[in-house]
Amino acid sequence: MKGITPKKWEEVNSKVKTKIRADEIQLSVDFSFWHNLKYAETSMGEAIPRFSLEYMRKKDIKSIPQIYLMVYDFFCFLNFRRNISFDKITLQIKEGDKFNTIATVYVNAEDNGEYDRNENNSIISEDCNQYGGDLFKVVALRRTQKIYDNFYIPRNSKEASSVTYEKYLACALSLESEYEKLYPSKKIDNKSYADVHNLFEKTADELSVLFDAIKNEQLTFDEFLKLYYNGVNKKYNKFVNDASKTKQRKTDGYCEKIKDALSKIDYSLAEKYKNAINNNKEYLQPVIDKLCNYNHIQFPSANDAGNIFADFRNGIAHGNPREIERIHCVLYEVARALIYIMVLKKANADSESIKAIIKKLF
Repeated sequence: MKGITPKKWEEVNSKVKTKIRADEIQLSVDFSFWHNLKYAETSMGEAIPRFSLEYMRKKDIKSIPQIYLMVYDFFCFLNFRRNISFDKITLQIKEGDKFNTIATVYVNAEDNGEYDRNENNSIISEDCNQYGGDLFKVVALRRTQKIYDNFYIPRNSKEASSVTYEKYLACALSLESEYEKLYPSKKIDNKSYADVHNLFEKTADELSVLFDAIKNEQLTFDEFLKLYYNGVNKKYNKFVNDASKTKQRKTDGYCEKIKDALSKIDYSLAEKYKNAINNNKEYLQPVIDKLCNYNHIQFPSANDAGNIFADFRNGIAHGNPREIERIHCVLYEVARALIYIMVLKKANADSESIKAIIKKLF
């Protein structure tokens, strides 16, 4: 014991602040050390970790279930497992500089099997110290936003290596959800862009008439484009007629971007899967190589991968699923890795951290 130099307190324990809606919270990971002073025993003692949430204002006891579920979701994400249980949950109140325990919480949780994760295959505080508060917020907000799509996380290690139709479908839904959260429509937070976008939507209301004309061979596709964009242009010119030159230049740019996007747009799952792969190749490549080597297959192009993934999901959703093949297992695991990457990006994780975490988990 005399030959050991302990780490400094701040190197062992960590604190970070975050905000969940109106609640300011300080998250901390700290340890209590129990040294073994018995001569006959070789153990040095124990280091017992504690995760705590300190709210800056008092919370009603009715908030306990919601807080518990936020923490549970967070640890499920960190461990890539849902068989998470807490040995001891205590409520404390701050009086002066001290915290006094006022109650112990017991949770009647479902038994999802024995926990077997460690620091080599789960996310630990050292992996996400710089953005731990943002990561907690991104994961915890799912509950407050009525989103619960963590079924892509295995129940336990026994379940982790298997694929079922139900798990595949849940994973596809989670992938779409995370993609839409990370890449939201620009019109959500830009009024000028939204105004121009609405012009296209109003003109699109007339599309059924044009489509019927094409179907009945009364209109060629080129004529359709001309009619459609002429309709947009008329409405657009009327819209900006009284606008200032500055606003006209701004909305002109939006108009051209939307026209360009409409010529390429595809909101399908296949397109999202393809885009997600292309946007995150630097993090995914080691996972893809490992999975393909193990399954003795060659990974398809991003476009083909998206189509295969979406077609298989659609078969399940429409009640005529195909037999699960090796490529589907690989695409399923890649999808789970993509979900993690997108969540980490939303939490402002840096590239090196994302690479290290994906390598550990997948």
